[in-house]
Amino acid sequence: MSRSRNWPAGLACLGSGALVALSLPPWGWWPLAFVGIALFVRLIGDEPRRVRFARGWIFSVGWLAPGMGWMWYLTAPGYVVAVAMFGCFHGLACTRAPRGRYAWLGFPAALTLAEAIRFCFPFGGVPLATLGISQVGGPLRGLAALGGVVLLTWVTLQIGAVLAHPSRRGVAFALAAVAVALVLPGVGGSSVG
Repeated sequence: MSRSRNWPAGLACLGSGALVALSLPPWGWWPLAFVGIALFVRLIGDEPRRVRFARGWIFSVGWLAPGMGWMWYLTAPGYVVAVAMFGCFHGLACTRAPRGRYAWLGFPAALTLAEAIRFCFPFGGVPLATLGISQVGGPLRGLAALGGVVLLTWVTLQIGAVLAHPSRRGVAFALAAVAVALVLPGVGGSSVG
């Protein structure tokens, strides 16, 4: 792959990560998470593993550098290390995500696993700037009552992946997830006394 082709794709990965960052508080534009993920899924496509790792790392930096910016005030070196290391988690997940027919399901699962690891490792993890947090203002927030932030993260990634490559099965899944998310708050609210 030529270097001239890498720059625009790298900038697009950085931009798609920035869209995810803008879905997080304090900005809170939750629909941008789906747009950023869908763009990113298109960018990694069937690329070789080396390219998928690099693009996953760049996407993660675009998302986590602004999303975890508060860390700079606690420890500037720790912030840089955390963003770079968590970028490696996502880059590695992108290399492990299946391609082809089951990519719409495997990609979200691989990145959800990377996020789950980030929630607890190292030193207890950094469970902030997550996709689950990005959805607190949206209709999916009810899923947190059912499966916590990990389920909410997976569904957010799943919807983004379906938007990137819509298939009949994937769209049906995404619609079912949104329907469950809309019903859960009502069910949970009726049991609270």
